[in-house]
Amino acid sequence: MNKKFSKILGVAIVLCMIMGLSACGQDLKTPKGATEAFLKDLQKGDVVVWQEKLSGRKLSDDEKKQLKKTFEKSPQEQFNRMKDFEFKIVDSEEVKKNKEAEVTVEFETYDFIKVTERMNEYFSKNMKELKAMKEDELSKAIDKKMKEEYKKADKRVKNKADIVLNYDKKKGEWKVVDPNNNFEFQDALMGGYLTQQAQQLKDTHKNTN
Repeated sequence: MNKKFSKILGVAIVLCMIMGLSACGQDLKTPKGATEAFLKDLQKGDVVVWQEKLSGRKLSDDEKKQLKKTFEKSPQEQFNRMKDFEFKIVDSEEVKKNKEAEVTVEFETYDFIKVTERMNEYFSKNMKELKAMKEDELSKAIDKKMKEEYKKADKRVKNKADIVLNYDKKKGEWKVVDPNNNFEFQDALMGGYLTQQAQQLKDTHKNTN
């Protein structure tokens, strides 16, 4: 895969994996309500808020500018499709009363695996032309092609994931705590893409030994 493409697509995917979001003005008194609020915020997310929640600190103005600049240079279609998911809460349980809870969610997403495969084919066939493009031109070209591929890929991939929440006694609210370390959750949002990539790496390593 072209290194420039890998870098740009990688930025979009990594940013979309940062899942700590606020849920102001919504029901946070139950694990189910807090999870629903979290996921609804995720669907309309803000990249600066994501990064601040992930790091646990406020970003400086310079850091915000740099983050937005990097993000804006990345193909936007990948980000738009990442947050365009459907979800259904299928189970909710307090593992430890008023301390820890686990909520099972079913996600319905696009077929990111197929779109990625088609994008790789697109790059292989157009490598010479794409290599000659400037970074902003390349981003536009990728976005245009991605839009075409996502139009063909309806939301039909379903995966389940367990989300962990902790209870804040002072606020009397539940809070999602594990999204950035929750492979199952991230993989569900990516339609199984992360599992496929992990398997490919495993197979490659096996074949080289």
